Amino acid sequence: MNNIERVNILFFTTFFMLLLCTSNLFPQQSKQNDVAEIMAVKLKQKVILTDEQTAKVKVILSQYIKDLTKGSNSNQLLKKAEDDILSILNEKQKVKYNIIEKDFFNEVNQRALKKF
Repeated sequence: MNNIERVNILFFTTFFMLLLCTSNLFPQQSKQNDVAEIMAVKLKQKVILTDEQTAKVKVILSQYIKDLTKGSNSNQLLKKAEDDILSILNEKQKVKYNIIEKDFFNEVNQRALKKF
């Protein structure tokens, strides 16, 4: 084996090792975003959110899930997330949201904790 072949093997080995390492660096963040995206769309369908409201809900849920998986006080987190979501809804949406709120966050919690 000559030097060029050794350099090529070393290069490709290093490249694949870096690729493997970086693919495992952010899986938790990706899973959090997946859960937040899925649940934001579900809420959009049930409460009839605008695209802007849906985007805000996704951000709220992403932060909630991130903090929840860190082991923060879940009651405080839940209250803050619920209040934040309520603050972006109009009165008609609030009525629908209040009906499904408990079941909605139960599903968010189940999905978030199951993924991690």
